[in-house]
Amino acid sequence: MGTTKCKFHKLTPTKDAELNVYADALDYVFSDDDIKNIAITGPYSSGKSSMLETYKAANKDKTFIHISLAHFETATLSTIDSEDDSKENNQSFEANTKTVEIEGKILNQLIHQIDEKKIPQTHFKIKRPFSKRSMQAMTAIFTMFVALIIFLLNRNTWLSFVNGMTPSWLKFLFYPTTTDLFVIGTLLICGTVTFWGLLGILKLQHNKNLLRRLSVQGNEIEIFEKDEDSFFNKHLNEVLYLFRNTKADAIVFEDMDRYNSNQIFEKLREINYLLNNSPNNHEEKVFRFFYLLRDDIFKSKDRTKFFDFIIPVVPVIVGANSYDKFIEYFNDGGILESFDSSFLQEISMYIDDMRLLKNIYNEYRVYYDRIQLTELSCNKLLAMIAYKNLFPRDFSELQLGKGYVFCLFRNKDLFIHAEIDSIEKRIVEINDLLQKAEKEHLKSIDELDLIFFEESGYIYDVSGRGADSFPSNSDFVREMRTRPNEVYRWSNNYSRHRSDVKPIFDKMQTNSEYLERRKAIENKASQINSTLTNQLYKLNNRKKELESATLSEIIQISQEMAAKVFASTYTDEINNIYKYEDIKGSLYFPLIKYLVRNKHIDENYPDYMSYFYEQSISRIDQIFVRSVFDVEAKPFTYALKDAALVASKISPRYYSQPEVLNFDLFAFLLKTQHENLSPFLKQLRDNRRVDFALEFWQSGREKRQLLHDVNNVWPEIWQTISQTDTISAEDKNKYLIDTFYYSPHKDLERMNIDGIITKHISTCSSFISIAEPKVSLVVEALDFLKVCFEGIDYKVCNKELFNAVYSNNLYKINKSTIFMILENVYQIVKNEDFYHKNYSLILTRPDEPLVAYVEENMDSYISFVFDICDGSISDDEVNAIAILNHTDVEQTYKERYINALTTEIEQLESINDSGLWSLLLSQYRIPCSIANILSYYFDSGNGFDDILTDFTNESELDKGLSYTDVVNNHGKEQAIAFYKSLITNNALDNEKYTSLLSTSGISYPQFSFEDIKDDKVRILINLKIIKMNTFNLTFIRENYSNCKMHFIFENIDEYSQNVISEENSNFDLFELKHLLKKKVADENLLRLLRFTNEPISIAGKSVSDVVKKYILENNYHGEDLSLLISNYETESSEIKAIVLALCVEEIEQIVNGGIKTPYSLLIALLQSAETLNKRGLLAGNLRDLTREQAIECFTSLKMSNLLTVFNGKWPSIKIDDDNTLILKIMKEKRWISSFAEDEYKPDYYRVRARRNIDSDDKLPHHLL
Repeated sequence: MGTTKCKFHKLTPTKDAELNVYADALDYVFSDDDIKNIAITGPYSSGKSSMLETYKAANKDKTFIHISLAHFETATLSTIDSEDDSKENNQSFEANTKTVEIEGKILNQLIHQIDEKKIPQTHFKIKRPFSKRSMQAMTAIFTMFVALIIFLLNRNTWLSFVNGMTPSWLKFLFYPTTTDLFVIGTLLICGTVTFWGLLGILKLQHNKNLLRRLSVQGNEIEIFEKDEDSFFNKHLNEVLYLFRNTKADAIVFEDMDRYNSNQIFEKLREINYLLNNSPNNHEEKVFRFFYLLRDDIFKSKDRTKFFDFIIPVVPVIVGANSYDKFIEYFNDGGILESFDSSFLQEISMYIDDMRLLKNIYNEYRVYYDRIQLTELSCNKLLAMIAYKNLFPRDFSELQLGKGYVFCLFRNKDLFIHAEIDSIEKRIVEINDLLQKAEKEHLKSIDELDLIFFEESGYIYDVSGRGADSFPSNSDFVREMRTRPNEVYRWSNNYSRHRSDVKPIFDKMQTNSEYLERRKAIENKASQINSTLTNQLYKLNNRKKELESATLSEIIQISQEMAAKVFASTYTDEINNIYKYEDIKGSLYFPLIKYLVRNKHIDENYPDYMSYFYEQSISRIDQIFVRSVFDVEAKPFTYALKDAALVASKISPRYYSQPEVLNFDLFAFLLKTQHENLSPFLKQLRDNRRVDFALEFWQSGREKRQLLHDVNNVWPEIWQTISQTDTISAEDKNKYLIDTFYYSPHKDLERMNIDGIITKHISTCSSFISIAEPKVSLVVEALDFLKVCFEGIDYKVCNKELFNAVYSNNLYKINKSTIFMILENVYQIVKNEDFYHKNYSLILTRPDEPLVAYVEENMDSYISFVFDICDGSISDDEVNAIAILNHTDVEQTYKERYINALTTEIEQLESINDSGLWSLLLSQYRIPCSIANILSYYFDSGNGFDDILTDFTNESELDKGLSYTDVVNNHGKEQAIAFYKSLITNNALDNEKYTSLLSTSGISYPQFSFEDIKDDKVRILINLKIIKMNTFNLTFIRENYSNCKMHFIFENIDEYSQNVISEENSNFDLFELKHLLKKKVADENLLRLLRFTNEPISIAGKSVSDVVKKYILENNYHGEDLSLLISNYETESSEIKAIVLALCVEEIEQIVNGGIKTPYSLLIALLQSAETLNKRGLLAGNLRDLTREQAIECFTSLKMSNLLTVFNGKWPSIKIDDDNTLILKIMKEKRWISSFAEDEYKPDYYRVRARRNIDSDDKLPHHLL
């Protein structure tokens, strides 16, 4: 604390509380005369007194008298009725006695707060201070009075005495006393003294009632002589007199609820009533009693009947908000930072009293200043002070080695031994199981079942399979167990019956020997055996941990163990059992549980209760030891004066704590190989305290022994170091270098978990930047760890060590290392060739170690090349061929190399592996020459596959392909096969297909290749490779119907003149119809037409008039009539004549079919004498005719009667279908007005002409 002045807090009520609504409530109380009994309620330390004190300070015009009835006895009065009369009477007596005691306290405090002058009539004796002068004056007056009385009673004797005095001056001096005047004066004085004396006695008698006892016939009588009588009942008038003369505005009763006696409230209410309703209350003053009480002092609603007004006080502090007050006080005191906030939050939950909190703070300040020389834990000290305040007696007993908390720590070993005994029993059980499993020679449950399957006299089978059908008898028994419903047995007479074997197997489950051996076999299984071994290891470790466990650790074993610990009792030597029920029954008992469970009160509690005296161990060293015990770690560099003494002070169990970590102590343990070095190193390993190990290593102390011991005990240390970001890369590398120097290879191998060291070094480019390295040791370690550097910083590396690494190939083939070597060893300036011609650059210096290293690791090298080339490799052709022909390069890598290669390989045959040819072609790394095409076709074994096809399609051929050349180089059979593959290759581009075949010079008289695409067949037809003959025509018709017309058209002369003949019977009308649509010479068509009389439609055929005339005359198709009529006017006169003749023949078809006839053809038909049904023909075409054309037609038909309509006549027309249709059309065209049946001529229509026909529209008479 230094010289800082401590700040304390008083426990008395404050006068600066916030009143707010309380002030309004109190003002209301004093303003209403009906309110006389007021309760101020709230829990203890809720601020009731502070609230009232603050109100008094703010209202100085009001007078208060306080009566405080503090009571701190542990025993409490019982208010529970009992069936035991004696107990009930005893409780009643105790209650009466308690009430009398309270009444006495009230009167005592009341008397001493009232001025004596205001209560002269009180009978209660009040000791007041009496002045010395008053006492001397009273003594002098009394002495003088007595002397004067004696003088008066013995005056004659006095006169004789005076008269007989000698010498004379003396006689003269006393002479005045012999005169009558002196006697008169004496009488006056005595009378005066007697008057005032009697007056005083009468006042005392009146006020004090001095004569209280009467003596009657020798007996003394005392009013209310029983001791247990109530003071208030016995001295009611006296009590009323005292209260009436207080002159106070209110009388405040505090702490009355601590007595648990409700009778006193009844007495006080009675007194209050008498005071306020007494006729002697001339001033009509209101007497108000204030009661400061707990809320629960009355049961149910009694308190609202008793009190006139109740003011509830909201507690200032409870467990829920005491943390804020802790923060406030400790912050004001400047010590808040000494505590863990979480601890303050937790312990504050148990502090629900403001005075208690203040006192804890005050006592903490005192204790802290007095015992903090050894740097105790502030949390633990505060915990001890809280315990001291809530359990002061147990705290006092703890100092004497007694009490409940002392009992907990005293019994700790008992709990440890009990837990160890339980563990040892489990260890014995596991060892027994392991031993039985080891002794058990059987390997499976099936074998065991076979031994215990005792049922003789029968032969069994399962689903018809006997024991000899199974690999072993145990398999047979297992089958019986799994399929019991399918088991049968054979009796001696060879009869087979179903057998229920389930009872046999069930019986085994009740056999103890069977069950024991079964368990052993199960435990023998590797997984279970390993589990049991692990359990055994963990139990042994747990046993060691328990031997040095703290009480807190014991409690945290389980809830059951915690309950046992906190239920601790103590039995002394004479079998007195201490159950500590007062502690366990306390509301604050959970505080002890919390403090002990969380190590806030631990085995080192004495250090928090007394001074430390520096004798055998220095204070500095004791502070460190104390920090270990309190689990308050000191810095690693905390200097110790005597490390050996510190080591002896710390028991082995503490070496598992991180607080023991200290450089001086560790150096001592390493140097001396102390027995506690092992647990020290073990806790470094278990807690992964790499920070301590590295800082100590950096200090340079005991480096050799440190690395040897730490790496041996803690091989995982490097794993932790590598995963710690706060450790610099340089320190990590230095630690490994020192490990190479001081640790054997076996430890290095154990440290290299999953190759972690190898990976680290391999990825650290600056690892070999070491000043003055031990090259041989470093290289030996690197080679042992199989390090391959992924990169080396050549600028900073040690050149001697680099040359060793380079020569020993301790680097990985990748961009970083290869580029670095090319730049610094090969002295090649970095350029694009590094990426795309890397292999060619390396081979420029064939004697370098890099060349041999690459050759030995060609797969790795090629993989590296792929990573850097960006999909483009431009190695020289010779080097590219060397890689593709390299036997150590995987096929997949060669394929990737080809994909990236931009260099062209001239000759496909230069690549030994024909399996790569397809890829070379598909990637166009080979020029498209006839030689390469033929090489691929004949030597790859793939023929004309898709690869060769695509290659041919996408490349430019250097020259044409000759059948003769192929025959000369590969033989006729191979040539025939090649051309067959070529011709039937539908995937070839048509242009390349044509190019390859156009120079072949081949022709097939009997072409028989199937499944060729039509476009390819057309090319073959165009190139005359398929010869026109009867065989090929038939083959084409059957297999390539889509191409036959092209085949025929391209060979039309041969087809019409030589191939189609009656002898061959191969004429095809369909083919002829298609040829009619083509531009074929008339002679060829006419030659073919002669082979058929079948109707041939000319629709869609662009034939000449010669051919058309032939077809109309010889192969007329009736469906062409409409076409011929519609084209009539465009045909030649020769064709028109043929068409007219056909129409005359087909007139009914024209009329009935409604075929529209051109006007010229219509007139010709109407004028023809051979034409039938002319009126029907006219009716069918009338709608399309003009008036003039219709008149001409009517004229041609000599229908003069109908022509008169056009001159306004109303002719009669015979009724028939044709005339009806003609008249309807004429009406529609408004040539007539109407028509109807004639009334006078049946079977005739009367046709009405239009009115008002212009003269111009009338027909001339010669037409009528």
